[in-house]
Amino acid sequence: MELTQKRAPRRAPPLLGFRQALLAKELPEWRRTKRLWVALGVQMVAVVLLVLLAYLLADAPLRGGRRLVGASFRESWVGGWAALNSSVSLAVVVAATMGALSREWAEGTAAWAFTKPLSRSAFLGAKLVSYAFWTAMLLVVPGVLVVGSALLLFDGFRLHDLLLAMLPQLLHAWLFMACTLAVSAWFASQAVVGFVGFGLLLGSFVASPFLFAWSRAVGQAMPVNLAGIAASRAIGRTAVHWSPVAVSLVIIVVALVLAQVGVARRRF
Repeated sequence: MELTQKRAPRRAPPLLGFRQALLAKELPEWRRTKRLWVALGVQMVAVVLLVLLAYLLADAPLRGGRRLVGASFRESWVGGWAALNSSVSLAVVVAATMGALSREWAEGTAAWAFTKPLSRSAFLGAKLVSYAFWTAMLLVVPGVLVVGSALLLFDGFRLHDLLLAMLPQLLHAWLFMACTLAVSAWFASQAVVGFVGFGLLLGSFVASPFLFAWSRAVGQAMPVNLAGIAASRAIGRTAVHWSPVAVSLVIIVVALVLAQVGVARRRF
């Protein structure tokens, strides 16, 4: 009688550190999910509409297919681009990040990952890098379309100014990604995380005028002014207030520390 050997079932590779968690867990999850592609699709449609409407409605003569627009048009157009990124993009970032850790707590995948074994710092670091990369794609891919369209369709824009204008917008998106990730580390309910995340987003815009009226220096330092820095930089202005950048970096550091504490205290 012949003996047949049964093959042992294939087991998932152990997650032993940050690199393995990032490459074997986090990035494959982004490839399988539709969130990235849906969010990018929404952004691309919004950008195309912004570009086409500006080109068709601009009251400026044509020369070689390019609109010869003045400084006021350029300022209003880049202001619309910055406003788009400070509203639609930030809302998409919050919506995508609110389940970053809370979903792991609720579904038990974090408890499984920690038995591999995977350190909690490596777990959070892999999660942070993957979401930061996704957030950058959400801003950079449509941003490249905006930059290319501005240079091809309108006169007066400069490449390096437009590229530098993307940096404050990216920092703004990373700020809300970090804050939402921190809230997600403490709460297993995505509804709670979403309520807090969107509350912070809406509250930042509502509170900014009142803080500016109370103290001009405090109002100018609010991260919501990163959109204004981006718009000013896109049209070549260099005399801008950089305090929102410093405040945003401080908030990001604080949020990441809170996220680390939240992950470290989680019990299963």
